[in-house]
Parts: sequence; C-alpha cells; structure tokens
Amino acid sequence: MNLGVSQVFSYFKVLDCFTTKNYQAMATSMLEYSKTILEKVSFDSKLFEKELLKALKMLMPNDRQELQTWVIRTFGLQYQSLFTNYKLA
Repeated sequence: MNLGVSQVFSYFKVLDCFTTKNYQAMATSMLEYSKTILEKVSFDSKLFEKELLKALKMLMPNDRQELQTWVIRTFGLQYQSLFTNYKLA
C-alpha cells in the first residue's frame, strides 16, 4: 500500500486527535477516582494524607489545583494543613 504525503499527515492528525481526547478523558477520570478514594479514607488522617500525596503525584497541575479546592470545600479546614506542610499549594 502506497500512501501519499497528504494521506500520512491526515492519518497522524486523526491519531493525535484521538490521543488528546483519550488523555483528557483519562485525566478527568483520575481526578474523579482520586476524589472517590479520598472520600472513602477520610476517616483516617494518615491514610488520607498518603492517598492525597499519591493523587497529587499522578495528576496534572490543573487537576491538582482542582483537587486541592475540592478537599478544602469537602472537608473544610480538617486537611488544609497538608497543603502547607508539603508545600503543595
């Protein structure tokens, strides 16, 4: 099969579009997954801290900020000190 240059560029353009959309969807689901885990472990401050740190390592910067806002809104000031203790803010 012999593809022309324009066909090859079109192929990569479509492939890039799917990859970007999939990545954005995955990032969104990781944020939601992190929120679910944090809700489930919120009864134990040490476990919450461990899971929060794991979540912040795997999330993109804008998702980290969203997670921080969500934690403060959801749990009040109970876990806000984690962000300053670890310079996560």
